[in-house]
Amino acid sequence: MEALIAVSGALVGITLSQVIGFQVKKGKPSGDDVSTQIDNRVAAIERVIPTLIPRDEVSKAISKVPPLVMQAVQEEMNAIGLAASRPSPIPSSSPIVSAPPQMPNAGPDPATMAAAKANEEKMKELNELLKKFNI
Repeated sequence: MEALIAVSGALVGITLSQVIGFQVKKGKPSGDDVSTQIDNRVAAIERVIPTLIPRDEVSKAISKVPPLVMQAVQEEMNAIGLAASRPSPIPSSSPIVSAPPQMPNAGPDPATMAAAKANEEKMKELNELLKKFNI
């Protein structure tokens, strides 16, 4: 959800900057006329945007991204057994030293692979969308 909000905010910002840039580059029939049109459009955008995505919601979403990534990494490590509590160190006087248990190499998790494919597809869609805006 947070990622969707962040991506939406970025796309809105990019789109608006492109539209305003094209309007400015398009031509200047008269100096006052263009500036009033742009001022009116910017004012309309400023009235509408806060109702779509509140600023505090965006900042909360952005601040949650690093903890969510860390949580996902920890869950992944727990799933493969690397984050389990480590055995206590064996005293040096003990003559028996056992090797740590080896995890069988089962390959990547199917759920992780499915999520990675879904992410790749979403990135392709976003790249296509960005190409439409000539970015």
